Amino acid sequence: MKLKRLLVRIAEELNLDRDFKIKVKPFKRKLASISPKTWTIHLNTSCLDILTEVERKFIIAHELLHLKL
Repeated sequence: MKLKRLLVRIAEELNLDRDFKIKVKPFKRKLASISPKTWTIHLNTSCLDILTEVERKFIIAHELLHLKL
């Protein structure tokens, strides 16, 4: 599943009504981060090829929950 569709689905499940963005970029030491100013999730380029869809979903949900909680 494409990352944007996965992000939209997870945001709906968490009752977050925002227009989130998702970008892929290299990180040295982390899998992902989220910007509360721009509502953008950044995923590490190097991990996308090795993560399953379930693991991607977990990481996206984890980052969204930072904003919700």
